Amino acid sequence: MLKARTYRLFGLPNMFDETDKEVNAIAGISDVRRALKIHDLRTLLFFSGLKVAFDEQMLVDIKFSDLYTGLICKWNEQSRYQTIGTNLEHNVKRLIDLLGNKTQGVLQWIQQSAHENVLKKN
Repeated sequence: MLKARTYRLFGLPNMFDETDKEVNAIAGISDVRRALKIHDLRTLLFFSGLKVAFDEQMLVDIKFSDLYTGLICKWNEQSRYQTIGTNLEHNVKRLIDLLGNKTQGVLQWIQQSAHENVLKKN
């Protein structure tokens, strides 16, 4: 979601379509693609324009902040390649809840904040 938002902000919804001749013709596009081939939430929040709003949410919502600092901060791209059973089951369930919870989940927050950002600009 954050990457898709970033691509739209850049005006390039097909940024990673390497068969798109128009996108490939943009000077420096390979450097931009390389910079965005990341999975770090903090960096993606920055690129998507939601970093300040995310930090503000962390200040006002203790549960959101606790879950984020307790779980997301410990996750990194290499976590995807760890063997099954490396992480405790309850931590995995908490991470899934943090991401997908319909009322206080990070994905819900991203969707809502991105929508509010668009409304503020119009």
